[in-house]
Amino acid sequence: MALILRSSCRQHFYRQLQQSRQAIKCRMATTAREEMKAFWKRNERLSRPVSPHVTIWRWQLPPVMSICHRATGIALTTGIYGFGIAMLMVPTNFADTLEKVKSWTAGPALITTCKAGLSASVLYHSINGVRHLIWDRGYGFNMNVLYRSGYLVIGLSAVSAVALFLWKP
Repeated sequence: MALILRSSCRQHFYRQLQQSRQAIKCRMATTAREEMKAFWKRNERLSRPVSPHVTIWRWQLPPVMSICHRATGIALTTGIYGFGIAMLMVPTNFADTLEKVKSWTAGPALITTCKAGLSASVLYHSINGVRHLIWDRGYGFNMNVLYRSGYLVIGLSAVSAVALFLWKP
């Protein structure tokens, strides 16, 4: 009995499904491919460019800071993992490796450059991260506040990086 009931319900379901599919086909006037062709023909007729190129837009502070925030995050992560893997692969301990780097001709310049780059990246990423946390609370989305907080992040990052770079314990 259950098998007969299941079979009849299944047949009824499939009939309803076929009817709804046919109704949907009747309602759709065009396919996606036809819509795409019409879109491109309209753009050609109106002489619209394929897409605006980056060079025609004036760079604004928020997207530049967003790109820099992501770049510093990627650079710091790559640097930390790369340094860790490199230290695992060297046959001596860190102090001996550092002394070997200092003995190179470009050793002090390399260490100074790495110190400056690391401090600037960490400070910018951290201070801009605090700005993002404030945004998560729902504050600072007014354009004036957005620009002021952006300039504040850049200023604080620069001053902090220079102070940290020049600080000698």
